[in-house]
Amino acid sequence: MWNVWHIRSLGVGGAVVLASARIGAADAVPQPEQAVGGGVVRLGRVTVDAQARSASFPARVNMTHGTVEYALVADYGKTHESLLVTDAAAVHVQSALLLLNLRATGTNAVRAEGALEVPVESAVAVRVAWDGAEGRVTRRLEELVDLVSNAGGRTVVTGRLATGPWLFSGSWVTPEGFGAHFDGSYFALIRDAIAVLNNPRGDAVDDEIHAPSVARLPALGAQVTVTLSAEPAAAAASWNAALRRTSTEGATNGGETGGRRRGP
Repeated sequence: MWNVWHIRSLGVGGAVVLASARIGAADAVPQPEQAVGGGVVRLGRVTVDAQARSASFPARVNMTHGTVEYALVADYGKTHESLLVTDAAAVHVQSALLLLNLRATGTNAVRAEGALEVPVESAVAVRVAWDGAEGRVTRRLEELVDLVSNAGGRTVVTGRLATGPWLFSGSWVTPEGFGAHFDGSYFALIRDAIAVLNNPRGDAVDDEIHAPSVARLPALGAQVTVTLSAEPAAAAASWNAALRRTSTEGATNGGETGGRRRGP
């Protein structure tokens, strides 16, 4: 049986999953895992399916208008600027990714500006599903985030978050304990070393251009299921190749390739 309390040995560069004693004595953290059978294990609110190589947990739509800096936070986190919220524990979300044999890059990876290459073993696909009027709807998380311009006092949609992987940077241990647990920051659109997943796109340096894609989202407050899986190696490799190609073309043309570029 998987044992979440021994996963910490799989952490990278100090961005590890920690024993429950370090989370915080005053916090009610879900109990260790339950084996359901058929390769399925539950870590609190997170269900890990070894055969499907996926992890899922419940969340709800928190914003349909305004500017967002996070795709997902805890229900006690920065809810004023997050697309989705969840009551799943951060330590269980990160543990699930490790159980899927994904590897945290460590927080140094998110300190760089511009679009980032994503190691294949740290590339995560995030999907969001809900029950719609005509049946089950499933979308990649990127489809639910618009890029906008606020020039001239009007908000204009200029595009959509580029399709591609999310970077499993992994949260880290602060003096208080597991950072993502205390901060409540899970999936960051604007780079955040505390978050479990980070946006590797070039738009991650601009905190004024991300907005909920109201046309693709269910209603405010709708219950959804977030599913995490390894991004296929070919897709991650394609992302990195496109980024290198863009960087090479920018250098050849004498243009800038960092900072504010929005994707590969």
